Amino acid sequence: MTLPHHSLSPFPLTEGLLCTYAAFLADQHLLPQTIKSYLAALRNWQISLGLPNPRDNSSLPMLKRVQAGISRLRLGRGPPTRLRLPVTPHLLTQMRNSLDKSSHPAKSLMWAVATTAFFGFFRLGELLCNSAQELTKPHAWHGETWQSTTSQHPPWSKST
Repeated sequence: MTLPHHSLSPFPLTEGLLCTYAAFLADQHLLPQTIKSYLAALRNWQISLGLPNPRDNSSLPMLKRVQAGISRLRLGRGPPTRLRLPVTPHLLTQMRNSLDKSSHPAKSLMWAVATTAFFGFFRLGELLCNSAQELTKPHAWHGETWQSTTSQHPPWSKST
């Protein structure tokens, strides 16, 4: 059987082809369990075509090792993170030129945070709160002014 619009057929499946496909899926940041599901679907498709079960060939030891490696690589990680491009001086200049800081004070604040993060080598999480709940009562924004009863000190520094 050939796949629609293709002259080549992947069937019967080989262990090498399944290993390559599993590695490709891992490179696409699919979770190990999802990869197992995709491989099971291919197995069922092959059986439905009347071809031999791919697992009958000594349980495919190479594929088992590839799947174990994929699981080990993903162990302890959450969902894959989105790749973020670096902030460059050119991008910072473009940002400055696009902000009309005189029209709204929040744009001036955004520029101040951007330059502080860039030149101080900070992550935004080190400078900003993630949510309104993280703002504590002694350090709360009230209209136009900061009202603070204590001094702010970072809990750690990059040199410690």
